[in-house]
Amino acid sequence: MIGFPVDELLSEEECYRYLKRSLHPEGLSCLNGHELPDEQAPHDRCRAPIMDYRCRECGAVFNIFTNTVWSKTHYDCSTIVMLLRG
Repeated sequence: MIGFPVDELLSEEECYRYLKRSLHPEGLSCLNGHELPDEQAPHDRCRAPIMDYRCRECGAVFNIFTNTVWSKTHYDCSTIVMLLRG
C-alpha cells in the first residue's frame, strides 16, 4: 500500500503541488513535449490552484492533468488525492 502524507495535504495548494510532482516528475510540458519555462505566467486562472498554460512554441493549452487519466476532470485537487489514497 502506498503511504500518503495526508496531514501535509490538507490545503488545495499543497494537493496541487503534490499532484504536480507525482504526475510530472520531469516537469510540466505541453502535449507536443515543449517544456514550460519557469518564468511563464498562467494562461487561465479561473480554476485556481489548477492553472492552464499556453505553450510559447506551439500554442497548445495544458495543465497538470493533460495527458493523464484525470484529463478534463472537474474534481478539485484534494478530492483526487483522497481518491488516490483510497
